[in-house]
Amino acid sequence: MTRQIDLINISKTITSFEGVTNADMLPLGRRSEVLSVLSKTCPDWKFPVHPTHPDRGGVVSEQCHLEFYIPDDEPILMLGLDVYTGDDAVVMGVIRSICQATGWRAFDPAEEELIDFAN
Repeated sequence: MTRQIDLINISKTITSFEGVTNADMLPLGRRSEVLSVLSKTCPDWKFPVHPTHPDRGGVVSEQCHLEFYIPDDEPILMLGLDVYTGDDAVVMGVIRSICQATGWRAFDPAEEELIDFAN
């Protein structure tokens, strides 16, 4: 089963996604900036991840398979991330490294919660 995670840019003072509106969300950056960050922070980064999907980048390794939807919109407000396989510690480690490098936040839409990497 695929797990979905969204990467967003909201204030660190926001501790719950409840009540967050589009006005609270800041851009992640221009498409070229987002691609650059992902290529620097993700081990085994590949873009595009499949020739048939030019809007998807990913991390495909023996440890995990993650794919990011990279929209053409400028600036990018949110990245959708599909987790296909991988040990939870490895997957969360990749996502945590992106968030630490950028200040972005990870949101789990299934749980309707921001992911707290400290706990």
